[in-house]
Amino acid sequence: VDMEIYVNRLLRERGTIMGTLKVVKEVAGEGIELVKVCGTVEREADCLPAGKYRVRIGKCKRLNRKMPYLVPVDDASAKSVAMIQPGNGPFTMSRGSILVGEVHAPGYVLKSLSLFTTLYERIKKAVWRGNVVTLEIKEM
Repeated sequence: VDMEIYVNRLLRERGTIMGTLKVVKEVAGEGIELVKVCGTVEREADCLPAGKYRVRIGKCKRLNRKMPYLVPVDDASAKSVAMIQPGNGPFTMSRGSILVGEVHAPGYVLKSLSLFTTLYERIKKAVWRGNVVTLEIKEM
């Protein structure tokens, strides 16, 4: 089963974009349901265009660990710098990246690392099973 992630951009404030990250969950006999996983923060100045991205796992030299990178679905050869990442505010983010956590003040998140780790493990499992993981960014 492929994994579908949606980021809904809800609010723009002080140069940041805040939203929610939801994952599609299949409910037996009920069809599909979107389940909120966490909040998101992006930098308005260099955020990714709304649209669909493929999530790939790759090594990040700066953070010295594997991270979920975002590659445009229609350009699979594109080299990506944008990723889903933990952090506490927009200033530590890589260009075009999506920060995950519990959104509090504009642009700031709490519980970022634990929420990121949970999401990353789910993505990693899906990729390991050979499933396609996509993330779609929507302007609300």
